[in-house]
Amino acid sequence: MRVDTAGTEKLCRHIESQVARRIGASRYRTWFSDAARFRIVEGGLDVEVCNDFVRRWIDNNYLAEIRTVAREVLGAEARVRLRLVGPSQDGEPLTLKPAAPARPPAMRAKARPPMLRGRFENFVVGD
Repeated sequence: MRVDTAGTEKLCRHIESQVARRIGASRYRTWFSDAARFRIVEGGLDVEVCNDFVRRWIDNNYLAEIRTVAREVLGAEARVRLRLVGPSQDGEPLTLKPAAPARPPAMRAKARPPMLRGRFENFVVGD
C-alpha cells in the first residue's frame, strides 16, 4: 500500500493548527512545537513525544482536544495514541530544539551611596 506522504503531512499540519487554535498558541508552542510530532497512521493519529513527562502532561491536559480535532479531520472512528519515541527506536529520532539562552539580568546603573546626615563624631547612642 502506497502512502501519500504529501497528503498526510498536509493533514498533520492542519491538525496541528487546529489543536493550537483550541488550546492557544503559547500552550501549543510550550507542549508541542519542540517536544511532539503528529503522524497520520492507519486508523488515526499518533502523537510522538520525546519523554514520559511530556506524554503524561499532554495525556492529562490536552488529549481531549486532540481527539476532537482528529475526529473532525480524520473521521469519527479515528483513534489517538500517545507514543514515547526515543533515539533507539525505528524512524527518525525526535530531537528537541535547543533552548534559547537565558538572558543575563538587566544591568542597573551603579546606585549612589546613601547620603549621610551626620558625622561619626556626632553620633549619640540612645538616651
